[in-house]
Amino acid sequence: MRKTYVGLATLVVIGLCLGTGIFTISADAADPWEGDIVINADGSVSPSDAPVKVCGKGYIFTDDIDGMLVVKKSEVNIDGKGYSITGDGKDFGIHLDNVDGVTIKNFNIFDALVGIRLDSSCENTIKDNSIYDSVNAGIALWESSNYNTVKDNYATGNLYGIVLIYYCSNNVIKDNRIISNIRYGLDAYISDNNMFKDNTVIDHLYWGISFRYSANNIAKNNNIDGGLYYGIGMWGGDGDHIIIDNVIKNIGSIEINWGVGIYIDTITDILVKNNELYDNFIGLGSWYTCDITIKSNYITGSTVPGIYIDTATRNNVNGNDIIDNTFGVYFFNRDETLAMENLITNNLIQGNWVGVFTDDTFDGYNYPNDAGGNTIYHNDIIDNDVQVYEGYENIWDNGKGEGNYWSDYEGSDTDYDGIGDTDLPHNGVDDYPLMEPYN
Repeated sequence: MRKTYVGLATLVVIGLCLGTGIFTISADAADPWEGDIVINADGSVSPSDAPVKVCGKGYIFTDDIDGMLVVKKSEVNIDGKGYSITGDGKDFGIHLDNVDGVTIKNFNIFDALVGIRLDSSCENTIKDNSIYDSVNAGIALWESSNYNTVKDNYATGNLYGIVLIYYCSNNVIKDNRIISNIRYGLDAYISDNNMFKDNTVIDHLYWGISFRYSANNIAKNNNIDGGLYYGIGMWGGDGDHIIIDNVIKNIGSIEINWGVGIYIDTITDILVKNNELYDNFIGLGSWYTCDITIKSNYITGSTVPGIYIDTATRNNVNGNDIIDNTFGVYFFNRDETLAMENLITNNLIQGNWVGVFTDDTFDGYNYPNDAGGNTIYHNDIIDNDVQVYEGYENIWDNGKGEGNYWSDYEGSDTDYDGIGDTDLPHNGVDDYPLMEPYN
């Protein structure tokens, strides 16, 4: 059955093919063309009566179809002209089969197994398509599909929005609108060196953007709003991802007791910088990681921690604004052999219920091991209801006699060196409280 979101009472095609002028094609409620269409390697179209006009290297659709389009020829442009491809949930809507340099644009695709799938296809452009209600993915790049550009597409109601699976590299996924897909919005699985930028991902269930068992991917300037489990997440693989300039909000809920704006798990060497995290259950969480840089992010409104560091070491938390969360920075450790050794510097930790929290409580399974051993200095710790709770001991200075600024410090600087000299250690932790804000 034909589905369409635009009226087709009159279609005007200007310059359809080599000076043929203006054509008017009347659409009088006829049924869509039925069957599969193949653009063959020699450029021919099968079957010959398919509603496709050939114009040099261009192929232009002239009707809706119930079926599938298979592309076996490289270096061609295929324009759907707003027509629809409707599937049966068992085949792809459009399938690029080991081809390069193909452009697919202006299709509406409904009810396919995968809306648009690329297999071992490179340097293609997939743009300005709308994909609805695919059983699996809206758009899937599969097995060594490299150097493709996927841009300005709309995907909704699919199981996954756009996915890259098995060794797909150097692809650019940008300016797509991924709305209300069921599991993942954008996903790279065992795929390296891809760019995800300027996408809008709204109301996903599991992951907004995910990098799984991958390396060197970038998520930049994406807008992620609403979801039960994760905004941007990464785990496994060689790491070295960059997460920069994204806005992530409304991830998780009290009802499910979970949800993380940026989730980092079992991975190393990640840069998380200049992101804005609003009203997530956990703002940013780092589990079983090392050498993660968390820098210059704005984190507010988290139901529990703004930044949560769990069984992780050598994380560098620097220059963040951590404001109006339940906990500012929260440490937890599940491994008795692990030295935490995270570095917390130059942050504004303000207006939280607890500013810095080192957990020593029972979690329902076992007691946490020593979550202390972190180094915390040159932070501005201001107007938290509880400035610090230290269940295990941390280091609160830089080793050179400089600690943190505390809004509740009322001691004196007797030698005028900018460091408090009385009523020490302040809050039971800081022997060198700063008299003025550091940042």
